[in-house]
This record gives sequence, structure tokens and C-alpha cells, in this order.
Amino acid sequence: MPKASFAFTNFTAGEWGPQLDGRADLAKYRNAVRLMENFIIRPQGPATHRPGTRFVGLTKANQVARLIPFRFAADESLMLELSATALRFYCNNPALCPLPVDPDNPYARIDLPAAAATLSNGDFASGLDGWEVVLEEGAVAEAIPGGGLRLLGGKTSDGDLTVGAVSQTVESKDPSGLHLLDVALEGGPESRLALQVMNADDGVSLLRRVLAPGSHLIEIPQPDSGQYPPLLQILFETVGTKEIVVRSVDFTGNKPLEVPLPFEESELERVQFVQSADVVYFTHAKHQPLLLKRFGRLSWSVEPYVSVLGPFLPSNSSDTTLLADGRIGRVTITASSKDGINNGNGFLKGDEGRLIRLHDGFVRIVEVVDSQTVTGDVQKLEDGRQELMPFYNLSDGKVKFVEGNPDNVDQPHSDRLYDRSNKFLEKGFRGGMKLTLHLPIEPSPPPPPDGGDNTRGLSIGEVPDGYGQHGDPFLLAQVSEDTMVLSEGADVRKPVTGSWPDIADGFLVGELEASTDWALGLWSKTTGYPSTLTFFEDRLFFGGVPVLPQRIDGSRTGDYGNFLDRDPDLVVLADHAVAFTLSAEQINEILWLRSSDKGLLIGTTGGEWVMRPSDLNEALSPSNVVAKRTSTYGSAPVPPEMVANVALFLQRDRRKLREMAFVFEADGFKAPDMTILAEHVTESGIQAMAYSQSPDSVLWAVRNDGALLGFTYLRDQEVLGWHRHTLGGHADAEGIKPAAVESVAVIPSVDGSFDEVWLVVRRTINGELRRHVEVLGRPWPGGNNLTGALFSDSGRSLRVESNEPVNWVGGLDHLEGQTVSLLIDGALHPQRQVTGGTVELERPITDAVIQAGLPRIARLETLRLEAGAADGTAQGKTKRITKVVFRLFETSGGKAGPSAEVLDPVPISNYRNPSTAMNSPATPFTGDSQAMIWPGGYETEGHVHFQQHLPLPATVVAIFPQVVTQDR
Repeated sequence: MPKASFAFTNFTAGEWGPQLDGRADLAKYRNAVRLMENFIIRPQGPATHRPGTRFVGLTKANQVARLIPFRFAADESLMLELSATALRFYCNNPALCPLPVDPDNPYARIDLPAAAATLSNGDFASGLDGWEVVLEEGAVAEAIPGGGLRLLGGKTSDGDLTVGAVSQTVESKDPSGLHLLDVALEGGPESRLALQVMNADDGVSLLRRVLAPGSHLIEIPQPDSGQYPPLLQILFETVGTKEIVVRSVDFTGNKPLEVPLPFEESELERVQFVQSADVVYFTHAKHQPLLLKRFGRLSWSVEPYVSVLGPFLPSNSSDTTLLADGRIGRVTITASSKDGINNGNGFLKGDEGRLIRLHDGFVRIVEVVDSQTVTGDVQKLEDGRQELMPFYNLSDGKVKFVEGNPDNVDQPHSDRLYDRSNKFLEKGFRGGMKLTLHLPIEPSPPPPPDGGDNTRGLSIGEVPDGYGQHGDPFLLAQVSEDTMVLSEGADVRKPVTGSWPDIADGFLVGELEASTDWALGLWSKTTGYPSTLTFFEDRLFFGGVPVLPQRIDGSRTGDYGNFLDRDPDLVVLADHAVAFTLSAEQINEILWLRSSDKGLLIGTTGGEWVMRPSDLNEALSPSNVVAKRTSTYGSAPVPPEMVANVALFLQRDRRKLREMAFVFEADGFKAPDMTILAEHVTESGIQAMAYSQSPDSVLWAVRNDGALLGFTYLRDQEVLGWHRHTLGGHADAEGIKPAAVESVAVIPSVDGSFDEVWLVVRRTINGELRRHVEVLGRPWPGGNNLTGALFSDSGRSLRVESNEPVNWVGGLDHLEGQTVSLLIDGALHPQRQVTGGTVELERPITDAVIQAGLPRIARLETLRLEAGAADGTAQGKTKRITKVVFRLFETSGGKAGPSAEVLDPVPISNYRNPSTAMNSPATPFTGDSQAMIWPGGYETEGHVHFQQHLPLPATVVAIFPQVVTQDR
């Protein structure tokens, strides 16, 4: 019977699946384990007891919630809680919270103190009572029946803008208190409203901001004196002539900081986001993209993301024409048929807000009148013009007609117009347009080319009364700054006597006629909205619109709201918007986008792609772009996590995690399976992921059944290992199912020393469903001081400071009825049940720090021993482990044995001796344990099971079993 000593020197391969029980031939076999629960693989190789989680708060109304990180500065990060219709804020820095935060529990929901002022009739349910109204000519300010205020700027007869304003003077009840306005606005994409807050006594402005439609929390800046004036004037003032509605306004406080969002509970999982500085962009296929903007500690706005001048569906290919009844302002567009519009259905209600490209401009639909008729607003172009066809007041220039080509009189169809002021291109004229000339009816203008009168047609657009259309419309062949060349058939004949003089008074107007050259906007309620987004090469990219699921659209460079894909002369420049459709055999919906140094990574239902410049020496542009499929596994709709330049993404079935990495030897991407050795850990599928870089480089994943997984990932060190984590408590009232994790996200700690892992955890507490927001505790720094060591879940640090001894401690209302572990100044205390938010202590205390939370057990079990036998392998042979030495690092307690059912304490020499007081902490042990006489007998498997059942630190560096193997 050979005797052998085996060495488990590290655990960097993590937990392996049961189907690898026989793969003792693999090089990583010695570094793998059968079970790793509530242990984390350290990059150096040990397995360390997972820190506990700290309780932060309850989700809104205990609803399903998703966590979203917000990283603004190195020392300023927030965690956002997205639930049905609302977004709340959590901080890890007490300086960001307006209310005092317990220094022993520094994580907190941002709650507001009471408001220091109150507005009267802020919902306008009582009309304009309490508000002072000032209206200039043409401006409107009127209460809406049922609540709300409608505001509209006007114009004078000379065309100058006029203003409508409403104001109210309020008393500040607390000159140093919270002055936070909550404003809800409704309107179109171009609607704006100015908010100004002033000292009512001297008129000094404290704040002025121009607001877009949306929800706004606006903290009024405190004056330099540190005191708000006793009277504040709140003023709303129109900006421009677009209607805007103030749905409500008031000072807010005495509740959590919160902004509304439109997502329903069933939609939360498919919401995607990307952050740029102080703005977060949100997408969901059923909702217009949204912007969350940060303006200050408590000042936040939620606004619709409005794309400018695109993106569009492919241009119309049907015979249907569109005709606008005007070239500026609010216009009506009529379609000749429904063919080519929404699959032959014509215009639909969901098209309101959608763009139309028509003639030389763009219209945003305001109202669908019927299936062939819409009204809409003409949009502003990049050059500042706001029109569907160009317009030129000839009194501003020096224009004349010329018959033929002065340099070649034998060219009969090269008649032209000259402009010595060089404004033709500036005004927007280009080849292919039809123009009409409008001249004064009185006095008689030069005779028209065709010899007819000068009153044909009606004046349109900005052409004033007293002018008529001069001759037929003429088609332009080409245009330069100073010359318009007319096309064939648009001859200009000289007057009977003399020649054409300069046209000092008149107008050139682009002709509006029914056209088949049009396109509808890509995004709308009818077609859907993008489901994913990311930044790449200073462009904002969107993808996954339901109507064109394989289409990717990138904004103009540096202009994240502009999707114009050409200039007014139809020239495509390198910085113009990019539109690209993936070419695949089947329709593959784009599910995620991620930026990398090798290109834009794209995950679809049928495969993974990379989009990058076709010429790598130039930046990506409309003419320098190519997309190639790198693998055909298909992705799940869960955004990947980027680790360095590697994308860790989920395969379509959500059970395989793959590593999308560029391989130089292959000059391309490969996507190996990261779960092939541990296929069992993802058995119910993964629904969410978050990467924690420090201290241990761990990808955290939430399974569909609520289990929390960790994957320690350091590719360059060949550290790739899975570990699973079971949180204390139970999800069901029967106490059978473990607590269920529903969301995970990561932000850096305040000092940047580690990454905080935030969780939403579902439990049944005292018979009621609860969803806790919790933070995986700070890694224990080591040493002999265990006062701050938290190794239980949903825990809190409780400080007792009393002149008289007390035998109870409170602050555990969130764990009512639960049995909790207790650590008092680092010393173990028997578990207690929470009653009325308190627990009774075994011994009175006067000054102590208590760590209290839900107990859990950490387990580590090796694979079957393979120490060899006289005739080869030890697998399948009877063996007996006789002794085991555990090499430990800063460990207190621990049990070991052949299974979870047969365990003895690990003999640690200085863990506790007879002279150690029971109410004093045990000194953590570092080194080799005494040789443990193994409690097991003869068997064929040969597992070593280590367990930490105490809320104390434990790190297993290595395991050294001594085994006797029989040759049968």
C-alpha cells in the first residue's frame, strides 16, 4: 500500500463540473476544486472567505430593480436603482448626501430633508391663481383644464420674438435649508423654457437655466453668504415660439431623491445604457432614447434624446409621391398613396415625432391626420436654414438673367443666372432643383421669357402680396456661388427691346412639387427604437431597431445627436454619420455594441462581428467602413463586460461565457468557452454581469435562479476560475430556497482602493417579501484587529456608546424575525433572533462595535485525490487519507473532513487557548496547521472538505494531504 503526500498548491482553476471528475490528466487538475462556495479565488492562488454584504436600503416599494453605475469622477460615484417608472440614487460618499450618514455604515440612499419653501398652485389646477403673468405681443400663458400651464412665445408684426412669463414670489422658511425645485415639462423636440430664480428684494439672479421637455430636479445655488434670501422669485419665461407645457412645479423634500423613467418592470432587463461624462444615455426598443443629465449634487434632468436630421430608412422606392403645402414652419404633407409607407398601411399614429426627408429639408411629424396626410414642423438645417426649399430675396443680391453662354453663343440650352454677390450656394440652391421667379406686379417688371403676363400662380411662403410668379418653373442643371446654369428646355429669351437688367426687387423660390424622392425616419413608435448603443471613435452608435434589426447608425464625429449623412450639396464627408447594415444569411438582431481598440464589437442573435475602418490608416467614415463576422455562436441580450481589450460575452443560451479576444497569430478574433470546465455553474442561465477589477479581477454574474457567481479572470496569469456564492437568508417563507440575487453592478470605492460590488437581493423577512440593496463589504485588510470584519450578509455595523451597561442592541429592523451572527469588538457572540429590531446580548456592554448579519457557510472541497499508486493511477482505488496539513493565511476557525457531514476543527495552534477570554477576539492564524488526524476511513474518492462556518476571516493557501492507496 503506497503512501504518498499530495499538494494542492493553489486554486486558480476554480470549481470544475462533475463531468471532469475523471480528467486527472489535465494540467490544471491539481488547481481545481469540486466545490467553492462563498470563497473567492485570489490572483495569487489562495481561496479567501468572501466578505459579507452590507445592508443599504430597500428598493422602491420592494419592487424588482436593476442597478446602474454612475461614475462621474475618481472620488465621486453613485449607484442608481432603476425600478418600474423611477430612478433612485445611492452614495458611498457621505459628503454627497444632504442628510447625515452613519460613519459606520457609509453606504446610503440619497434622501432629502424637508423642503425650505413651498409654491402655491404649482400644478395650476386652480388656473393661474398665485401667479403673476406678463405677456408681450403674441405671447400666450394659459392654464390647461385639469392642470398644467401652456406657454408660447410670439412675434411682433416686424417678426421680432416676444416673450410670455409667469412668476411667483415665495418665502424661504429656512435660509440654510434645502431649496430643490421639481419641474415637469412637456413639449416637442424644439420646445424650450427658461427658469430664473432671483432674490425678490433686489432682483439678483441666483439661477438661470434653459430647460427642455422632461423632468428636472434643480437645486438653487446658495448665495456666497451661505443664506438664502427671505423671499425668492420663481420666473418661467418662453424661449422661441414652440409651445411648452409646465405640468407641475414645486419645491421637493422629505423623501428619496428620485426622477421618473418610463420603463415597466418587464422591460428593465433589456434597458441598455452608456455614460459620457455627466450624461447617461438609455435605450430600449419600445421607448425613445433618454438622457439622464447631472448638473450638481442633487440637480438631475431626464430628457428625451432627440436625433437631428436622421437616421432614416432607405429612400422610397415606390411610385408614391409626397407633397408639402409650404416650405417653412408648420406644413401639411400629402401622400399620393399608402404604398411604401409603413408596409402599405400609410401613416400611423405612432409616426408622430418621426422625421421625413423631403425636397431639400426635413419635417418632424406633429400630427397624423389620416393614412395619407400629416402635419409637421420644418427642421433647422446644418447651415442654419429652416426650409424645405431655398429662398432668395433678390434685393439682397445682384442677380440677372443671361441668355445662352456668353462665351459660346452656339450652346442654346446653357442660359443662366448670375449673382455678383456670390450667394447662390449660401442660399441653398443646387443642381436638380426647380425654381420659380416672383416679381412685382406693379410697376410692370421686365416681360417674362415666354411673353406671357407676370401674375401666373400665387405667392407662397415668404413672398409678400404684390408679387406674382414670373413665367414657368425652371430646372437647374448646376450651381456655383455666382452662377446657375438652367437645364435644357429652360431657355431665357431676351425682351423685345434691350436686355435683362439686374433684378433688384423679387424672389427666387425653390418649387414644391410632388416627389418620389423622400424617406421616413428610422426611429418611431411605429418602427421601434434602438435597443443598444455605445461610443466608438468619438461617435455615438445605435443598433437593434426592430424594423431594421441588423442596421447600425453612428452619429457625426463629436456631435452625438446629429445623424446627417451628407452636406447640402449631397457630398459625403469623413465626419458625416455612418449607416451600415450587417450582411448575413439570416436576419440577426443586433443585441449589443461595445468599443475596443480593434473595432466596434457587435453581438447578434446569430453571431459576433467587428466593424472597423476598411483602411486602418484612416478613421472610420461613411466610405471607410467594413464589418466582418468573427464567430457564429450567437449572443444573449446581455451587454458584455470589457476586461482590458477582451469582451466577456454570453452565448445565446446564456449558459456559456465566451472570451472575444483578438489573436495576433490568427490576425482575427476568437471566442473560446470560459465555462467548458464548469458547465454546471451556469445551469439556469445568466441574466446580468458586472466586472470588478480591484482587488481580484472578478466577473460577477447573476443566474436566473438568483445564484451569484464569481469568475476570477487574469488571462495573462492563466488564472481562470469559477466560484459560487450563497447569501445568508432565504427567498421563500419555508426557509428552503436561498436568498436570490437579482441585480449586480460595480462602482469604485471613494478612495479608489477597491471596487464595490452592489447587489439587489430578494429575501422573505418575517413572512414578507423584501428586496435589499446591499454592498459586498470592503475586503478585510488583515491584521489582528477584527473589530471591522464583516463576514455575514445584509449586515450592519452597530456602535454602542453608553455610560451604563446595556444587554441589547438595535438597528436591525430590516432583519426582523431573522437569526443573526454577531461579532462584538471582533469576538464571537452566540447567534440571536431579531425582535423589534433589536437583539439581546449574552453579556452587558458599554462601549463596543458590533457586526451583525445573516449567517452563511463557506465551503471548499477538492477534486478526487490523484497521488498515484504502485501500478499507476490512484483513481478508482481504495484509499485512506491519514493526515492533512492546511496552509492558512490570517484565518480564525475552520473545520475539515472528508465531506460536509463529517467535520472536525482544524487544529490551529494559537487560535484559542485556555487563557483566552471568551469575550476577546481570537488572533487570526497564519502558517501551517498542525497535522490533522483525518476523521475519514477507507474510500475510493478521497476529497478534502474545508468549511468556515463562523463570521470570521479564512484564507486557504494550500492543502497537503497524506494518503495511503491500495492497489485495487
